[in-house]
Amino acid sequence: MKRIAWILLALTSGAAAWDLRGHRVVTAIAAEYLAPATLDWVESCLDQSADVRARTLEGASTWADVVREERPETRPWHYINLPMGLGPGAPDRGQVVWAIENYREEAAVSGQGERRAEALAFLVHLVADIHQPLHTCNYFGPDYADGDMGGRKVRINHPWAKNLHQFWDSAGQPPDVTVAELKARVARGSGGPQAHLVDTQAWAQESFSLARQVGYPGGQPPGSELSSEYQQRVREVCTQRLFLAGLRLAYVLEKLGPEGRRAGL
Repeated sequence: MKRIAWILLALTSGAAAWDLRGHRVVTAIAAEYLAPATLDWVESCLDQSADVRARTLEGASTWADVVREERPETRPWHYINLPMGLGPGAPDRGQVVWAIENYREEAAVSGQGERRAEALAFLVHLVADIHQPLHTCNYFGPDYADGDMGGRKVRINHPWAKNLHQFWDSAGQPPDVTVAELKARVARGSGGPQAHLVDTQAWAQESFSLARQVGYPGGQPPGSELSSEYQQRVREVCTQRLFLAGLRLAYVLEKLGPEGRRAGL
């Protein structure tokens, strides 16, 4: 019953911030592809969380954002600053690639229920984050000598987004698009062998390549007025990434679950 309840709530909720919509969509897709035994295991693990807000898959999907103000040391874990242009490289620790690997290991080896629950909650959220292209780049160039913070400094003239990062965070979708509607718009496909690729460095590089090709056409930020073609391309890329993130999250959880460990995934 708990599984059905959280999925129905996720799919009938009104519009929320991008992170709520996008993360709930990724988690709902992952739940569809999880073996029932694995989904039961994930839910039972999360139910041991010290924070009541993370005791369901729906709650876990956005919990890492909720606690950023309470735990400021976790803020850099949501992105990686791969330089676009002449800028400093990303650190080896303390960003999303490191955080996912850290919590995969924690979830696999921890015998403490609360620690494992926290590790799973971070994984559920951060696997989605790394698939958002502008969570992986930092543009350096004219007017952005210190970097554009993944498009946060790039101001745009748009009805619901103040900056380029915010537009990508919304998956290019207006605020009145609900979780259920966004899920229906996700570009579904087989995922191919990429769905079983558990390589966080490769995930980051995929996102970074899309940021360069689509987010920064011609090697620089788009103008303040986003063309209709640009906006449509963002929607296409984001719906593809949401689906792939859901498939990969499912596979990560399958590998961690009891069936995956027995099968040696």
